[in-house]
Amino acid sequence: MSKRRFFIFLLICITLSVAIFLYMHFRVAPGLKLSEIKLSDKQGRAWSASDLPKGNGIIIQFFASWCPDCRREMPEFDAASATLIKNGVFCYAFTDEKLASVSNYTDKFNKGSISFFQLEHRFSHYGIHAIPTTYFIHTNGSTAYSKVGALNWKDTDLLLQHFK
Repeated sequence: MSKRRFFIFLLICITLSVAIFLYMHFRVAPGLKLSEIKLSDKQGRAWSASDLPKGNGIIIQFFASWCPDCRREMPEFDAASATLIKNGVFCYAFTDEKLASVSNYTDKFNKGSISFFQLEHRFSHYGIHAIPTTYFIHTNGSTAYSKVGALNWKDTDLLLQHFK
């Protein structure tokens, strides 16, 4: 094999390795430890995510008001949350923005079924590198399902299947 072909082969291997690393790093939801997530609500009260009411399970979405996918998805999440809460599934949205600035966005559609919280740290502190990132969590704290990117919120029966 000539030096040129070997160099091209090596360059292709390195490029593929970097591409796979970046895909896995940014498109796979990291493990979530609720006890390590510190939050504050709109009234400024401090919370640990593990202390939030869990009902029959919880859905947590990491979002930002400036994120185009989040802006498109949040009204659908809000609409689905009315059905989810009737089935005992609590819905939470976590952001690393100030809640006052997020309220300007969420007040336009929020019917009150999603509780919004400000994270103590930036998303990256929790391993979140792409938003929206959504978790379906059982009452015992184990993750039933996670997804990086937009989710289809229209089929609530399918969403509830993650908790069975």
